[in-house]
Amino acid sequence: MNPTTSRALLGTGTGVLFPPDRVIIRQGDRDSHVYLLLSGIVKVTTMDADQESMLAVRVSGDMVGEMAALERRPRSASVVTSVETRARIISRAELTTFVGSYPDAALEIMRMMSERLRWSNSRRVDITTRPAGVRLSRIILEIGRIYGHPTANGWDLGVALTQAELASLAGVALRTAEKVLHGLNKDGLVVRGYRRMVIKDLVGLRRAAEMYDEIPH
Repeated sequence: MNPTTSRALLGTGTGVLFPPDRVIIRQGDRDSHVYLLLSGIVKVTTMDADQESMLAVRVSGDMVGEMAALERRPRSASVVTSVETRARIISRAELTTFVGSYPDAALEIMRMMSERLRWSNSRRVDITTRPAGVRLSRIILEIGRIYGHPTANGWDLGVALTQAELASLAGVALRTAEKVLHGLNKDGLVVRGYRRMVIKDLVGLRRAAEMYDEIPH
């Protein structure tokens, strides 16, 4: 997206500020606005048969809620803030007008949705074909690639996630995730703190993402 389009997008809609743990999009609702995240972190979750699953995390620069706006269908997932989050709330009409005026924005939205579909497809393949340790290692690497940043101690994941949330993203049981994370920590591949993780050995973690021994579910 070129600078002119980016400035126009930042001027579209209305600025909003949300506290942590606020549900800003609720699964099943029929509203159709989108949020352009300016700062903070949100988590995308879905509820099926009383079982909540975490689908993704989104940070500054991401857009959430675009599927309902484009498809005119109920919300397929909920979005909740993890920390204080600033955003622009953009109505369907405003989004449609903006995309019509800036064709490169439409291409960027298509690219974003394609990348998210690729992420979902990759996860589905991993869940059916890969052992738990590989899946969790791959999730950590992918989150670090998209949202992480270098620090003096290694590569910070950039997103505050609990063990349960990492387990949900990887499609493994919490007990299994705890065992895998303990092993990764013991092997010096990652260092864990409270809702924080740093990749200490990127090469070693990439190896684990291909070769980690199976841990029963």
